[in-house]
Amino acid sequence: MNNVKRVTCSHNRNVLSQPPSTSHSVERECNCKKENECPLERKCMEKEIVYEAETTTKDNGEMKEYIGMTSIHYVQGTVQEPPEVI
Repeated sequence: MNNVKRVTCSHNRNVLSQPPSTSHSVERECNCKKENECPLERKCMEKEIVYEAETTTKDNGEMKEYIGMTSIHYVQGTVQEPPEVI
């Protein structure tokens, strides 16, 4: 019984001392609830994306164009980063 414990402990120590394998972890490319409606062709988890959009102001309906760049994932950046208005 002591031998089984020693083998098991040795195995666990070896497994836990190794750096995590990247082959088992898969990074998601899209975080949208409906992937077929992703604005970036299912690549919204990319970082450092430059994007452009048009919007209309609420007060006078004037059309504005803005360009932005995410330093984090696009999905997070559209919520957290204010756009640059041109």
